[in-house]
Amino acid sequence: REIMDSLGDPTCPRVVFMKSSQVGGTEVGLNWIGCTIDQDPAPMLVLWPTEGMFKNWSTVFLSALLEDTPCLRDRVVDVEGRRDSRNTIARKTFPGGYMIALSAKSSGQLRARRAPRAMAEEVDEYETDVRDQGDPIDLLERGLRTFWRAGLGKLYINGTPTDGHSRINAEFQPS
Repeated sequence: REIMDSLGDPTCPRVVFMKSSQVGGTEVGLNWIGCTIDQDPAPMLVLWPTEGMFKNWSTVFLSALLEDTPCLRDRVVDVEGRRDSRNTIARKTFPGGYMIALSAKSSGQLRARRAPRAMAEEVDEYETDVRDQGDPIDLLERGLRTFWRAGLGKLYINGTPTDGHSRINAEFQPS
């Protein structure tokens, strides 16, 4: 509950959830996306370690959330039940915003996107330097800086620590 409360708190710009495997960290992110679409629309970025991971998440989990939740289905799918042509596996458009899923392996995607809200999934799986352009989380944060300065940005980072250098542990310690 505290994690969801923090995601809804405008005075908390960064939420870090270090957790064991399969305890609901991604579900928290899905709930936040649903709340954003329904209650407080805004552009969002969701960063995954690989394109395959975000495609699986989008087609299995995100699509179920959008199709099975009437208030979300009405915003992301048109009245006949067909997907809007602006909605793809990687992009969902809704009144007042959009959600774009990105791969942490693509520095070009990360440099080109700006949004007031972002989610970084399974961060210990990210490469430390994407094509000599820098750390994926640092690149994602660049897209949030303008919004943070205006008091609007929010970043949710979640992951399971791995052996050796753990990015989620490094993010969690200062929190």
